[in-house]
Amino acid sequence: MRAVSGELEDKVVFDGAKRLGFFWKILLPLSVPTLATIATFQTQYSQDTARILAFTSVSMIPALGFFAFAERRIVGGLSGSVKG
Repeated sequence: MRAVSGELEDKVVFDGAKRLGFFWKILLPLSVPTLATIATFQTQYSQDTARILAFTSVSMIPALGFFAFAERRIVGGLSGSVKG
């Protein structure tokens, strides 16, 4: 949650949302996959960090494969959307 930019929070607050609204509408939905993974591999007395990291690494493989396959179209589509 610390990795989310402070500028994003400032923009949301500037648009009229409260800080609690930022947490519920933006920060928490972004954190759901991480929280679900940690909850799956956590027991009453400890959490299995090695299994969490292995699961996260393996779950990234389909996304990386798709990106490698469709990289030209993704980057080509983004290049026209940025205004200078």
